[in-house]
Amino acid sequence: MPYYANLGLLKVDTAAIRKTLERTPKDIVKKMQDFMPDLLRKRNVEVKAWMDESLNNLKSNAPNIDDFVKKMASLRAVQKVIEKYKNKLFILELMY
Repeated sequence: MPYYANLGLLKVDTAAIRKTLERTPKDIVKKMQDFMPDLLRKRNVEVKAWMDESLNNLKSNAPNIDDFVKKMASLRAVQKVIEKYKNKLFILELMY
């Protein structure tokens, strides 16, 4: 991006825009460091809550057929979404 653009009758100074667009990597890294702990904490809390809920649904015995059917439905529900939560944890691992 040039510092000055000649647009016929107008002469546009793009120095301020250029400075804004070309932030130094140090500024970007600082913002990421400020932002990441909150994001990581929220994702960890979300994954832990899901794991706790899933384990509670699957934990107890199934003494009769109705309870067994409920447990199987819970297991299928966990199997459907487990990849989503695995990917969230994998992304967190890649960040650090």
